[in-house]
Amino acid sequence: MIATARSRTTDPERVRAEGEPATDDDAINEAYEGLGDTYAF
Repeated sequence: MIATARSRTTDPERVRAEGEPATDDDAINEAYEGLGDTYAF
């Protein structure tokens, strides 16, 4: 799961989870793909 705190200290907002389609935000997609690459390693 990729989440953002949007400058808050609590309650992060989920922005993409396993199996969900890509978002319009390149940074979120890069984080998601990087996490998958790390897991596969």
